[in-house]
Amino acid sequence: MLFISLLFNWGYNMPNVNEFLDIARSEMENLNLGKSFLLRDLFKYCEWDKISRSNYLLFGILVPNYIHTTDSKETAIEKFHLGQQKYLINNKKGGFS
Repeated sequence: MLFISLLFNWGYNMPNVNEFLDIARSEMENLNLGKSFLLRDLFKYCEWDKISRSNYLLFGILVPNYIHTTDSKETAIEKFHLGQQKYLINNKKGGFS
């Protein structure tokens, strides 16, 4: 934990929201069929914990939009605690259930 703290104090820059979206896309491609996940599950704890509130809210709009408008295999299945959307990797392409 100290190492992570030192990185941020020494000017280590966290990815912006577009880079977070690229990370999420890449991680979703590696998930197995039938796997359910929250967006935060796609990131290392230190990455997810340091995203700004404004970028977090924007990211929460961009990912569902990406899933709904592309030929992805992810489907929104339910709201989890604190209003977080849960997703499922399935056979059908894109959209919301």
